[in-house]
This record gives sequence, C-alpha cells and structure tokens, in this order.
Amino acid sequence: MPRPTLSPTQAQYLQWIAAFWRSQHRSPTLLEASRHFHTSWQNAAKHILALTRKGYLHTDRKGPVRSLQILEEDGSIWQPNQLPLVGKVAAGKPILAVENRIGKITVDESFLKRGANFTLVVEGDSMVDVGILPGDKVIIRQQSSAASGQIALVLVDEEATIKRYYPLADGTVRLKAENSNYADWIVPSERCQVQGVVIGLFREIE
Repeated sequence: MPRPTLSPTQAQYLQWIAAFWRSQHRSPTLLEASRHFHTSWQNAAKHILALTRKGYLHTDRKGPVRSLQILEEDGSIWQPNQLPLVGKVAAGKPILAVENRIGKITVDESFLKRGANFTLVVEGDSMVDVGILPGDKVIIRQQSSAASGQIALVLVDEEATIKRYYPLADGTVRLKAENSNYADWIVPSERCQVQGVVIGLFREIE
C-alpha cells in the first residue's frame, strides 16, 4: 500500500534529514532540526512525528537522542550511500516507483554530493562511442530539464531512452545517439520528458 502523501513542510524535513545523514553520518537532533528550520523544538517534533506515523521515519524510542532512521517504501532502513537500481521503466509509473526497482547500489560519496538519485541498467548499444555499454549501470541525477548536449534519461511516449539532448528552436528535440549506426531522433518537445541526466556509471568486469 502506498504511503500517505507528505505536506510540503514534511517533505522539506525528510529531505533535510537525508542530507544531514549524508554529510554528518548520523541522525540530527530535535534541537538541530529546530535551529535549521527556525522554529521551536516542539514544532520540529510535530513534523518528525508526522513523518514517523506516515511510515517515512523510524525512531528508536529506547535509544539515544539521535535515533531517526529513514525508511524505504518497502520498510527497510535507508542507507545514505546507497541508491536504488532501476530496471526497465514501467509505462505510466514514476521513475522510482517500487515496481521499477530491482535492487540497490552503494556509490561513492562524491556522486551523492553531486545530487545522484538513482542508478539505471543500460539496454542497447546506442551510446557505446562515449563508453556507455549494454549492462552498465548509469548514475542519474533526477531533474526535469537538461542543458543542450547533456546525456539525459528521457521518456518519449513513456518509453525510456538515454541520448544526448538537444532542444531545437522549432519546438522539437533532437536525441542523438553516440553510435554511428543510429540516426538522430527528432521528436516534438511535448512527447519528450526529461527524467534526469547521467553523471557517472558502474561496470562489472568478469
């Protein structure tokens, strides 16, 4: 069952707690939360309690003050240096929907500092000339736009593809493969939704 939707303030608290874990390698205290959000510790406690009740946080009431742990959708404890691994993207589903996830990958902290959100298994050979091979796991920073020439994860008519992204003046988008065997793909911009940009990759060597 999907978790309840967060209010904008609750989402800000959750994002801040995750960022704090990644930078400090520990849970924040109520005092630190209240100072960050310029509010009373009682008000900070109210938002953290709401996150707990909605299934986004776990609090060890018997433990020390720093006891907030973020929960994944499946109820497992979120690990700050791990990113979800996404397989094929299901049409009509959010890119990070549980149905799309096939595992997790531990990444270097440098990728987290650059805003990495998830990893994706590459299918096909359309980007081999820039060293992106079938079976590679690309690291994606999730965002809804891309600069001209960036390698982006794009949904075209709900089908995911990784290509160089070039918005054109006539309202179309040129998706360029890095493989001479593939022609450029010109699509109307309304059919093209940027899901993120590629900032790195992993490759397993047997």
